Amino acid sequence: MTPAQATRRGGTLIERWAQLDAMIVATEAARNDRIARANLEADAALAPLTAEIAAVRGKIEAWWAAGGKQLLPEGRKTFVFAGCELGTRKGRAKLGIVREGVTEDAVVSALRAKAWGAPYLRVTYSIDKAAALKGLDGTDGKKLGGLGLAKLQGEEFVLKREVQDGTIAGEGAR
Repeated sequence: MTPAQATRRGGTLIERWAQLDAMIVATEAARNDRIARANLEADAALAPLTAEIAAVRGKIEAWWAAGGKQLLPEGRKTFVFAGCELGTRKGRAKLGIVREGVTEDAVVSALRAKAWGAPYLRVTYSIDKAAALKGLDGTDGKKLGGLGLAKLQGEEFVLKREVQDGTIAGEGAR
């Protein structure tokens, strides 16, 4: 293949790639616009419903506390009433610090000082990759390299559509 043939062939392929890329961008933009419109419509319809359901739930909780729980069958914490399950249940357990004036840092320090405290502490270490990349170029570069660290960076093929001034695409990009 002559250089002229190679240039024509490459130009044709690159031109087609740019056309496909433009169609993909346009299709994705149209999809995102339709999704945004659908979300706006749904949010508008849902806003009054979610506000009302929260208000009704509050009234049901007040009714429950005022005596509705007397409807519970003996030995039960929940039951089905008017097509809904209602009642009480234990929530998920959360760890809390209940002693006045005690902070989490104080508890951590106390646990670190106890021989039995290690299973209740979490320690995680990881490489700070940004710092290590900088360090490889700095005074610790040889030491970091000795540990097996290296900057991995190769050449990448670049292909992206350029927007040219004076075109429809160029006007829309601004």
